[in-house]
Amino acid sequence: MTNDENVVAQMNYCINSLTNIVHNKSMSVLEHESDQLINNLTMQQIIGLPEIRDFRIDLMDAVSKFEITEEERNLMRRIQSIKRDNMKWAAISNALSPTMLLTGNGGFGPQLAFQSLLSAARSVVEYKTMQGEQNIEELQAMWELRKEDMQTINELRKSAQGIVFDLYNKYHLNESDRLTEATANIFNDYITIADASRRLRLLQDNYEVYKQIPEYYYHLGMAYLDKGDYSNAKKQFSVYLQMYKRTPILRYDERSGCIALAMLTYDKTLSTGEKEELVSVAIKNLPSNSAAVLQCAMVYIYELREAEKGFQLIRAGIDDPQASDRDVLFMAAANLLPYAKSFPPVYRAILETFKNTTSVSFDSFLTYLIGCPVLCS
Repeated sequence: MTNDENVVAQMNYCINSLTNIVHNKSMSVLEHESDQLINNLTMQQIIGLPEIRDFRIDLMDAVSKFEITEEERNLMRRIQSIKRDNMKWAAISNALSPTMLLTGNGGFGPQLAFQSLLSAARSVVEYKTMQGEQNIEELQAMWELRKEDMQTINELRKSAQGIVFDLYNKYHLNESDRLTEATANIFNDYITIADASRRLRLLQDNYEVYKQIPEYYYHLGMAYLDKGDYSNAKKQFSVYLQMYKRTPILRYDERSGCIALAMLTYDKTLSTGEKEELVSVAIKNLPSNSAAVLQCAMVYIYELREAEKGFQLIRAGIDDPQASDRDVLFMAAANLLPYAKSFPPVYRAILETFKNTTSVSFDSFLTYLIGCPVLCS
């Protein structure tokens, strides 16, 4: 990684993060960007970059004023739960059949479940959950309470321009290296277009504008994937991973995690070792993403035949206080209890989670109660 590449990556990340918050007016975007700024940006890469350091501090100070409460976070998790999408929920539930697992006759069920879980894992990373958020009164009420605090964020837009000028002067950067507020806004519009064909065309049409930005190749790959063209998607993913490797400014990279899930879902040439490596990449880079946890658990159970590791992942995901969607993990645990009995330590731990929590959905708890009297005898 050259110093110039690091400067460009840091500069564009801060500009894009600021623009996302201002442009989207969304609680889910605000929560995600705040978490990334406060908890995920690395420190090592800003050594010797006082301009970036100072701007990051100002941006973190600004977002900290929004003070998203734990109650509000829990509400957002419920609103964004997979359970609200009946088709995805059914696809996942149908694949989690103990009979199917015990006989090894998964059929097409696991593939449909993997596709649904990949979609759910991507939704937060790609801000798909904020589409239609304006129609959810609870989220709009949260945003209205924070309107006054937006002034602090807006004031940073002025200082951002000064910092960009200083960086250009100091490092002799090219105009094509940077995102402007306008190009960042337009890019955000492109990547949230539901029609994959149109999204792909617009991204291809604007290659010259965004070709220096690693994120461009991630979204280009996902557009190909959504059109059913995994071969071309994989090529774009490779470009993204190579570019990000040169400028690793995050402690964990959610996009790398989603790429790993996509490969686990669609690449039928993977060896056992490659699958294990991709599971590790996904778990490392998508912490607390319940959909990712469940997909990786199902890879262990269905494809690698290491069911105990799969159940351990489900148990750990349920215990994670930051889990994005515990409902889907409780549903998986309840459905798979008969199979989990083969592994007494993790089986008992899962039973304890059901006994000691009040947040299990009615359907999952009923499934647990139906199986438990026989299983616990």
